[in-house]
Amino acid sequence: MAVSTAKRIEMDNTKHGGPAFPEVPGDCNGYEGKSGMTLRDYFAAHAPDVPDDFGWATGETDSWQRRTRWNYHYADAMLRARGA
Repeated sequence: MAVSTAKRIEMDNTKHGGPAFPEVPGDCNGYEGKSGMTLRDYFAAHAPDVPDDFGWATGETDSWQRRTRWNYHYADAMLRARGA
């Protein structure tokens, strides 16, 4: 059981930074943890508000599309800054 859990923790960090909250290998009271959100998703969820000069992409029809694009643009910049 611990081996399979440890293998899950070794996520491919090249695109998303790995797990934001890594699980502890092994069982805990019969519950096998999950790797959860990636560090990229965590950074995207905590991105600051969209700056006024962050333009609209071709085909975007609402502010949610723009907001999502900004969040992941920010997250990718954070990962680059960390060297992940």
